[in-house]
Amino acid sequence: MIRIWNNYTGKYRFFLSSCRSFSSIKRPQIPGSEETSLLISERRFDTDLAPNKSRVYVSLFSTLFRLYLSCGKLYGAARTLSAMCTFGVVPDLRLWNSLIHHFNVNCLVPHQVSLIYSKMIACGVSPDVFALNVLIHSFCKVGQLRFAISILRNRVISVDTVTYNTVIWGLCEHGLADEAYGFLSEMVKKGILPDKVSYNTLINGFCKVGNFARAKALVDEISELNLITHTILISSYYSLHAIEEAYKYMVMSGFYPDVVTFSSIINRLCKDGKVLEAGLLLREMEEMGVYPNHVTYTTLVDSLFKAENYRNALALYGQMVVRG
Repeated sequence: MIRIWNNYTGKYRFFLSSCRSFSSIKRPQIPGSEETSLLISERRFDTDLAPNKSRVYVSLFSTLFRLYLSCGKLYGAARTLSAMCTFGVVPDLRLWNSLIHHFNVNCLVPHQVSLIYSKMIACGVSPDVFALNVLIHSFCKVGQLRFAISILRNRVISVDTVTYNTVIWGLCEHGLADEAYGFLSEMVKKGILPDKVSYNTLINGFCKVGNFARAKALVDEISELNLITHTILISSYYSLHAIEEAYKYMVMSGFYPDVVTFSSIINRLCKDGKVLEAGLLLREMEEMGVYPNHVTYTTLVDSLFKAENYRNALALYGQMVVRG
């Protein structure tokens, strides 16, 4: 039976009743930070686990792993999987994927995901497309696009639409919409069909860099438009004072603006300092039967306070509270 013991000296120790402790991991010396060491020693033991005990250890380690995750102790969860490998009990792919996902979502250190990904392979677990997509996303979100593209190019795993969408998103986020469009063409050539996310991401990317002609061309290319596409266009066209054209195109396509569309426009108006126009649009959307949500209200209330229009800000805040 494995016991976990803390002697309050700043160390964690793992014990097996039939042998000595196999790991001692010091806490970090940096005040207020998480443990900086992800992995425990690679030292292995001559003691082989009996098959009937192996299931018990897997269950125990898996429970410990999930407890660490539920408490937000990602480094503890990582060391738990590493300890399993050290004991010859290989964690399954689901545990690795869960750890990789949590590190990507919560960790600001860009290379931790790739470190865990490498450790997973070293433990004899073959990654799937989910793990690959998370790895690519971890590089894209910190701007290391060269690494992300290199992984896509040199992968040994069959990729999917999400893989390409992730690279397209990363490029568009960093103002490289033209290069992102090249990946859209590439995925089509390889028989991977783009979806609405692919097109919406590209349309938004072209709008961000002011290339509205390319954005409109993509809209014409899509066989099935959705409300998100039109919301991106109508909020972006505002900066060209072409909002009426975008709105007309939207209605002619059979879509009517919803609260997200109006909130997007109100947000753009407020950012441009046109708080009065935003207030008028709020009134117009209510007349059309589209009622504002908390995002609409908070955007406008915040802008009114910044403009030192305290009376209207408090009145609008009161209206929001009354409407729940």
